[in-house]
Amino acid sequence: MVSVPIYPTANADTVAYILGHSEAKAVFIGKLDEPDALGKAIPDSLATIAFPYPSASGRSAWNDLIAAAEPIVSPYEPSPGDVMTILYTSGSTGRPKGVVISYGAYHYGCSAAQSVADLGPDSRLLSYLPLAHVTERAVIVGPSIYAGARIFFVESLHTFPRDLKFASPTIFGSVPRLWVKFQSGIHARIPPRKLRVLLAIPVVGRLVARKIRAGMGWENCQAFGSGTAPISLHTLEWYRRLGVNISEGWGMTETSGLSCTNLPFRANRLGTIGVPLDGTELKISDEGELLIRSPGLFTEYYKQPELTAEAFTEVGRILPYRRQGRVGRTPRGLPHHRAGQGHFQIGKRQVRRARPDRESPVGEPLDRTGLRRWLGPAGADRARCPVGCGTASAQGNCRGEPRENPPGNQPASRVA
Repeated sequence: MVSVPIYPTANADTVAYILGHSEAKAVFIGKLDEPDALGKAIPDSLATIAFPYPSASGRSAWNDLIAAAEPIVSPYEPSPGDVMTILYTSGSTGRPKGVVISYGAYHYGCSAAQSVADLGPDSRLLSYLPLAHVTERAVIVGPSIYAGARIFFVESLHTFPRDLKFASPTIFGSVPRLWVKFQSGIHARIPPRKLRVLLAIPVVGRLVARKIRAGMGWENCQAFGSGTAPISLHTLEWYRRLGVNISEGWGMTETSGLSCTNLPFRANRLGTIGVPLDGTELKISDEGELLIRSPGLFTEYYKQPELTAEAFTEVGRILPYRRQGRVGRTPRGLPHHRAGQGHFQIGKRQVRRARPDRESPVGEPLDRTGLRRWLGPAGADRARCPVGCGTASAQGNCRGEPRENPPGNQPASRVA
């Protein structure tokens, strides 16, 4: 069985396309805002199983199937190269692409995230973003299962503040838009000028910051994260004054989640995406493309061999890398790619990450200084390749060996 998650906010046309393109055989239906409209996108030929939500309806009910079925005696044990899931991209540049993720890639993504976040049985996490998103699957839910951690799910948007306090997470990640919204909520209770004065008083400031964290449900939180879009350096510095040290991270669906992060938090890397995870390597090609090599790389774009071929390249004995570039040009002619954590603006052996508060499109040379700005000081110091390929590697070397990119196994059935 291969899971094909679909965003609950997807329109009927997108739902119909994904079901048809993935050749789904059954559909599990959960909570939907517009069940009638989306129901018309599901062909009558597909089996429909409804989860126990008032708005969910199907020819079969999940609870009834569980009650009538015998427990599985011998669970199927997949091979690392078997297809685990097909994650369809948002389709902002056309039809959604089916990103095929293997069990091996998913295992790497979850294990690496678990390790860098130091998750264990005592960890507590809150899940509130769509489970169809790679971040929620490979950075939150998956690592929690691997670590045996406790995970809480938000009931609804309206209950989010209450659910956050109840969960009292030990690690909490969000997106820039919500970090700004949290900031506005705090300012609604304590005017900005008054808060600045209070925080500047040595003892009082610590007490005020602790009270604010407790009021948000962060009293037990040991690590904070932000991703999916650039966040203002001003916002990061504002939260630091509250004792909330936000570590940025970057990754893609095609890399099975996280690729770089500033976890554990380092103040001298504030405003960067930190260093590559162990096993992930970054390189700038002679053409100025950002290239990624990692055990978490996707297998292929489902049914799109031409696109798959364009996504991978061979550089000497280093292969495969995920191409990350040349999707348009900046006003000054520098090729760039909008990838998760803002614009990576890349010119001839140049790289820079644009931020809302750093709008200049001019790149920096990819020397030690340029790497320091992008990956942070520690990341630059570890980004030296002994074979001279220019690779930035978390281990300090790229081994210079090719990694097999196993062809995607075509499973017999898909489940959306």
